[in-house]
Amino acid sequence: MSNSTRSISSCRQRLVSRLRKGLALLLVLVGFGPGLSGMLMAAAASEISGELDVIIKEDFDHNHFETDYFLRDDNGVDWYPLQFERMPPAHLRSGQRITVKGRSMGGRFRVESLQEEAPLRGKKQDPDKEAFTYEPSGLAAAETVDTRRAVVILVDLTNAKTSSYTSPSQVAGHMFTNTRSVDGLYREASWGQMRFLADTDGDGSPDVFGPYTINYDNSTCSYYNWATAAEAAAEAAGVDLSLYRHRVFVLPRTAELPACSWAGIANVGCGTFCRAWIAGQTGMIYAHELGHNLGMAHAGTDPENDSVINNVYGDYSDPMRTSSSSWYVFNAAHSDQMGWYANVPGTISTVVAGGTFNLAAIGLDPASVHGAPFMLKVAKPDSNDFYYLSYRQPIGQYNQLSSTYTRGVNIHRYRGTGYSATTHIRTLVDGETFVDSVNGIAFTQLSQGSGHASVQVSFGCVTAAPALSISPTTLALRASETARFSVNVTNQDMSGCNERTIALEYAGGNVNGWLSPAELTLSASQSGSSALAVDTQLAEGHYPLTVHAAGMEGPAFSGQDGAMLIIDNTPPSVPAGLSASVNRQGRVTLSWQAASDALSGVADYPVYRDGALIGHAASNGFSDSATEAGASYEYTVSARDAAGNTSALSSPVLVVISINGNGNGNGNGGGRK
Repeated sequence: MSNSTRSISSCRQRLVSRLRKGLALLLVLVGFGPGLSGMLMAAAASEISGELDVIIKEDFDHNHFETDYFLRDDNGVDWYPLQFERMPPAHLRSGQRITVKGRSMGGRFRVESLQEEAPLRGKKQDPDKEAFTYEPSGLAAAETVDTRRAVVILVDLTNAKTSSYTSPSQVAGHMFTNTRSVDGLYREASWGQMRFLADTDGDGSPDVFGPYTINYDNSTCSYYNWATAAEAAAEAAGVDLSLYRHRVFVLPRTAELPACSWAGIANVGCGTFCRAWIAGQTGMIYAHELGHNLGMAHAGTDPENDSVINNVYGDYSDPMRTSSSSWYVFNAAHSDQMGWYANVPGTISTVVAGGTFNLAAIGLDPASVHGAPFMLKVAKPDSNDFYYLSYRQPIGQYNQLSSTYTRGVNIHRYRGTGYSATTHIRTLVDGETFVDSVNGIAFTQLSQGSGHASVQVSFGCVTAAPALSISPTTLALRASETARFSVNVTNQDMSGCNERTIALEYAGGNVNGWLSPAELTLSASQSGSSALAVDTQLAEGHYPLTVHAAGMEGPAFSGQDGAMLIIDNTPPSVPAGLSASVNRQGRVTLSWQAASDALSGVADYPVYRDGALIGHAASNGFSDSATEAGASYEYTVSARDAAGNTSALSSPVLVVISINGNGNGNGNGGGRK
């Protein structure tokens, strides 16, 4: 290439660069934010590199959350909302460097392919020298415990103000200075290993700034734009944001943000810096959203232990549940994830063999518990999870825990590392056993009190009471009719146990009954059934029946279930007040007064037209559209109870369908004798 050609090419490149910069500046000057200007400039681009923002949006009221993805350009100014053509990788976390290829569509960058750059290992991300670790497996590990430097910025919109529900001093109290605060919560939960510093800039006051009014209203939920505008306003007011890794934005409350459905938003994980958005009043919302910054997922419930979370915010023993006005520290699983207990020898016991263990209540001084662990960790091989056993009591400043969790040993499940929900399975009481029959694991609470709980951990064969159910639960018959019930029995022994014979015993008082068979030989987790026949040569009345099931080998555990037999020979009362109306289409609508039955109750109402049964009504009304113009019909109704007794017919009502579709009906409302 000649020198003149190189010169022309160089001039063209400089001209294009100046035009792009000029257009970007113009977009900012006319009111578009730097993010949107970057988005418009990226319309022709096919590849962008930068730092990822993964943001979780919390709708606590409806137990629902959503995830948004943004990419902050390496130029430090532009940002791009990302839209994935396919489900994005589940392991993506804030702070991870990625390169995306795609195109701009509708204000978003549509990602067609994504490349993850090398994990950041040991790279210092902020002035605190805190390390962000990204695991090769794709799981963002809990960050290094350390001093956290957070700034709080109050943000007012043009038509919605934070002053309607809070003030800078109240926010400072929630975060730093109240008797119970976010800083105090993390200090107590971590035994002093983590804190949120109140005065990073050293001016003698908590680092809470604003409110700053930004040029946005509440007609849209542009929370990312709000954050960038608020940061610009804070920096213009002299706030040095480079001092802080956590940026917390306090917004007008949720009720004043009609386009938003959340009370809190946060980065999942933390890169160069991370954000949290607060639109609620309680301090625990701050603790919850900052928990996401630190890599913690939600605290849910799974009482069936089937790996299906019933309520993603349902574990009320952990700040990562739904928003709350009560203060309490984190559950055992989250405490282990954060590494707080690993730094104190003897506080975690990983159990690999059965035995009896003494648990100290979380919150006690480790020096006072004489070597007792605060949590037991037991592998759950079938799902590669861990069970966490812990004992909670109202100890310390953050002690506003529901009594549901203080009555005994709490069982949680968690994968043991990374961003994944913890689930509360059960809180035991003395003598209660939790059984995982698939893995041959059982936990039995032996005792609790005075800051300690005793729990037995068993592996292999653990026997349990058989489960028993009778169907139907209620059976109504006339005397001398055949009464049969089905009895279903499940052997609830763990998978490591041999089969055993379960004996069934009938107890029905004055009612004779027979079980066939009376014994069932079942393997662990296997179910079987028996038939129960009872004598119905009885007077009218209600007769409770019970069946017991007990193992004939091993411990004398037993289970039972009951059913109700009703003998009813008396029909219901006769329906009264039968009346009819006809609409223009010739549809006949019948209504009557409800009948009564003292023993088994009214089951339904047979309806007759000209003496022929045309249907059954569950309540005291019925419609008949199978009519012809010019015809007349006589309707009657009876009542039938659950035992099959049927009353006499009601007095009839005569209906005439006119040629034009109108009609009339009349009846005396009485009953036939």
